[in-house]
Amino acid sequence: MTRRRSPIVLHVDDSGEVRRAIGRVLVRGGFAVVEADTGADGLASAERVRPDLVILDVDLPDLSGLRVCERLRADPRTRHIPVLHLSGARVGVSDRVTGLEGGADAYLTHPVDPAELIATVRALIRVRLAEEREKQVQRRARSASRARDDAVSAVAQLLGPPLSVIGINLEGVLAALPAGDSVARSRGGALQEAARAATQILAELGDLARLEAGRSPPAPEATAVVPVLTGILARLAARAERRRVNFRSLFPSDELRALCEPPRLEQLVSALVGDAVEASAVGGVIEIDVAPDGPDVALTVRYRPGAARRGALSALAERFWDPSRVRRGPDALSLGVARAVVIAHGGQIWTDEKDGVVAVSAVLPGPAPRVSTGSRPNR
Repeated sequence: MTRRRSPIVLHVDDSGEVRRAIGRVLVRGGFAVVEADTGADGLASAERVRPDLVILDVDLPDLSGLRVCERLRADPRTRHIPVLHLSGARVGVSDRVTGLEGGADAYLTHPVDPAELIATVRALIRVRLAEEREKQVQRRARSASRARDDAVSAVAQLLGPPLSVIGINLEGVLAALPAGDSVARSRGGALQEAARAATQILAELGDLARLEAGRSPPAPEATAVVPVLTGILARLAARAERRRVNFRSLFPSDELRALCEPPRLEQLVSALVGDAVEASAVGGVIEIDVAPDGPDVALTVRYRPGAARRGALSALAERFWDPSRVRRGPDALSLGVARAVVIAHGGQIWTDEKDGVVAVSAVLPGPAPRVSTGSRPNR
């Protein structure tokens, strides 16, 4: 079994007595210690050793610890290393503030309690490791998204031409069929519709893959939301009528704008409202609200699910957040694209259920500058 290495701490201090005392504390705490007595030596050691943390005195004979920290942060090879200032001379509040604002992650003063020193070092290293793990997860996710985009592009290149040939030839076959051959014309129409659906699914899958891989970044502009929404409602009116579903909408202003690429906004609205039409109980009502959310714009679609989906918000969430499961049908893919659109524009999207009513909400940035007041999870 491979023995796990001890975390490495680089201690930079011009006092040999201090280095020895702190070194004993760190070794007892389970750390390996590398020492340096000048700022220049500390910078060289940091570049050579790549320690897990640097303990840095503020007053050094050549460079100040503040300057050393600044240079560590400026170097891509060392900017991620946590820095802990430890000073016996610069002990005032203003000194600590200057050190922290200069890039240090923590600031302690002498005399330091050994337990506090060890706890601080462990906490800083723990945070750094967590950040590194998150970066690795993100890198793997980006790599997987790019691989999926490549695979989907290859499939589209292979299937696109045959589907196009099928569609063109079906049009010719249907045109040549006798007008009275209703059975053959019905079957041909069904094949034609299936070819169109397959082409659409392939296009949406490719769009989703490109969005998630970051290869199709949006070009957002201030887009009026209400005209897009009313256009989508008119387009879905026939589907809603077949299911005896009614729309109830609340639009406070036709001028409400979101910072979103117009075709992407249409994708988002069409997916959310279209899925609500299919999921609603027959004879139900779909409520669509558009309202300001601070500087942003919130769109909420509420409906009471039909028997097939009643009490099954988890099923909606599964379809919504795992659009790669194409076997769940084109609606799941459309919802996946909707989520990708919102995330690509820097927005947030989530689902909720109360008293049997499902609500799907999306918040898109508005044209006005945003002020950070916390965020909702994309869940």
